Amino acid sequence: MDGAAFVALVTEEDLDRLLDSDSHAVAESALSGRPARREISFRMRRSDGALIEVESLSELVADADGRPLSMISTVRDITEAADAKRALKEKERHLDAAQTVAQFGSFRLAIATGTVEWSKELYELMGRDPEAGPALLPELLPETAEREQLETKLQFLYEPHEPHSKQLATVDFRRHADGAYRNVRAAMEMSYDYRGQADILTGVIRDVTDEIRREADLRAAFLDDGMTDILSKPLARSALEAMLAGLPAPQRDPAQSVLDLDHLADLRAAVGPTFGPLLERFETETDALLIWLEGEPPIDEIRARVHKVAGSAAAFGATRFRAELVAIENAAQDGIRGDTSRIGSLWQDTRAALSCPPDFER
Repeated sequence: MDGAAFVALVTEEDLDRLLDSDSHAVAESALSGRPARREISFRMRRSDGALIEVESLSELVADADGRPLSMISTVRDITEAADAKRALKEKERHLDAAQTVAQFGSFRLAIATGTVEWSKELYELMGRDPEAGPALLPELLPETAEREQLETKLQFLYEPHEPHSKQLATVDFRRHADGAYRNVRAAMEMSYDYRGQADILTGVIRDVTDEIRREADLRAAFLDDGMTDILSKPLARSALEAMLAGLPAPQRDPAQSVLDLDHLADLRAAVGPTFGPLLERFETETDALLIWLEGEPPIDEIRARVHKVAGSAAAFGATRFRAELVAIENAAQDGIRGDTSRIGSLWQDTRAALSCPPDFER
């Protein structure tokens, strides 16, 4: 195949770029008196009509007047590699867009070399000039209890663990940017090498300011209308003991029924007309918890929130629902993300039973 036949196979979109690269190499060789190297990738049609992408490495020689004398080229099919590279860039583009929308950024630290990488969204989130380059998280915090907590979590991650294992840690802290404080949450994962030594630390940092504000508003709503002692404290022991003194305890066998109807009837008699509003609060509280659990929140936060709703479930005699919540709470206490696959359907059954138990009107 001569040069003209080869050029005829190059796509129209890439042909001018290929010829321009040849012209530049010829001019360079004419000026230097030495062979000029040229490396370029372009698309072309094979003899069977298939479109491929190739990489060409050439050496061109020209005389002093700029006339081409010779060219030696190697051409390699890079179609699969190029497609994979484009797919990776597309994924990175989608990740960047997702990070921007979700208000989070990511980082990566290679322990052996100390090389730190930040996503561009993390610079914006942390209020750091990209010109300053990435930094280790403790360097960005003043000497406060938050920094001490962060360093404690990192120290745990840096310690040796099982070879080829991973360890997770989550920590909340505040950062100051644009003249205001924002609450952020860092979820970190350390990977360990074949010796069990810390190898790669990756993490995601998310702005949770609005989330914390919404939770505060929700708690404030629970405190309205005299709710301070009912659904705003874990198990609400003092209030329940005051109202339910002498009442029988809820059934302890969660397999017997969705509700302990005797306990529910006694509770209604004890609290009178406030029962309906209290039940609505319990439903709102539980709905908020289930939505929160769907987002796979940090394990160290699950225990407290689930414990609170489990106490409310006990107050209403929701024995099976309470047992499921207690199982999730106990798993979180052991550092394990409990099974939440049944909690949604069980809550639907419990809610339906609470809405219309026998001989009961809300």
